[in-house]
Amino acid sequence: MRVLVTGAKGQLGVDLLDVLGHSHDAVGLDLPEFDITKPDAARVIAAIHPAWVVHAAAWTDVDGCERDPALANLVNGEGTRRVAEGCRDVGAGLLYLSTDYVFDGRRALPISRRTRQPHCRPTGDQSWPEGSRAGHRAPLGDRPDGMALRKVR
Repeated sequence: MRVLVTGAKGQLGVDLLDVLGHSHDAVGLDLPEFDITKPDAARVIAAIHPAWVVHAAAWTDVDGCERDPALANLVNGEGTRRVAEGCRDVGAGLLYLSTDYVFDGRRALPISRRTRQPHCRPTGDQSWPEGSRAGHRAPLGDRPDGMALRKVR
């Protein structure tokens, strides 16, 4: 099975390619050759025709995201939407790797896709979670083959 890993040069992407490469046709994409913020990102994914995409590309610099929420939304929100679009074009499943920083801490129960993320609110002066929230909406939507995996501290 062909599995595409975005963010393939990052710490997680490198490890994912190593592990997935043992049992799958693993393909990695990353900057500068592949930029999820560019309009052709969906076309690039469609040309590879993966069965699954593990979306590990993101802007993870929390302080940078807080200083530049527009760029955070472009990368983590719009970029993820473009990856999801490429997956839809070829019928690929999408695993979106995310963070728990988008949670406001008010909900202690496990959170399902039916919850529709009212619990994802910026806390205090943090404005950067908006891009991550937008990123969550892109792969999940109404697709049965889209999922988000959030790390826990």
